[in-house]
Amino acid sequence: YFVLDFEAGILQYFVNEQSKHQKPRGVLSLSGAIVSLSDEAPHMLVVYSANGEMFKLRAADAKEKQFWVTQLRACAKYHMEMNSK
Repeated sequence: YFVLDFEAGILQYFVNEQSKHQKPRGVLSLSGAIVSLSDEAPHMLVVYSANGEMFKLRAADAKEKQFWVTQLRACAKYHMEMNSK
């Protein structure tokens, strides 16, 4: 289960939706990250962070996948521009 914190510029990973109020299993900084589509599985996308970490995400359908790609790319771009100022 993934949660995007746009303000902080991070993508958090949890075991499931119920655990999202606990400490995340993993955190990925999105500043300078690259978000790409993947053919590995249906509706999959891959986030490559600037520090070399990689998260593979799978959406429920094509519409949800496009939503996540748009949001993640916007967040990565926003924080890249903020860090360069």
